[in-house]
Amino acid sequence: MTEDACRLTIEQRKTVELQVLETCEHRRWQLHAVNCRSNHVHAVVSANETKPEKVRADIKAWCTRRLKQNSNLNRQKWWAERGSIRWIWNKNSLATVVTYTLDAQDIKGLDN
Repeated sequence: MTEDACRLTIEQRKTVELQVLETCEHRRWQLHAVNCRSNHVHAVVSANETKPEKVRADIKAWCTRRLKQNSNLNRQKWWAERGSIRWIWNKNSLATVVTYTLDAQDIKGLDN
């Protein structure tokens, strides 16, 4: 690691969630759920004509721009290099993933 681990404030987390929404709207991707935690983000996105790696890269890039714009931190890296990409094949799986994204981490008592 070239920098200390990133811990987002509540304000930064709101900034990230709004930017994910804005990016999805701009790209015409469907955002099903987003939940920014203090040290990672979950987003459930349908982008049928776009490779998942591009979805992830665009979201990370735009969130980084917005965080730099709204922060006085001289931070270069806000995110890990990669991130999980999961395919969702049916409505039941989508419902499960949305529930996990929005609620499960709080139920498990993970970070706020």
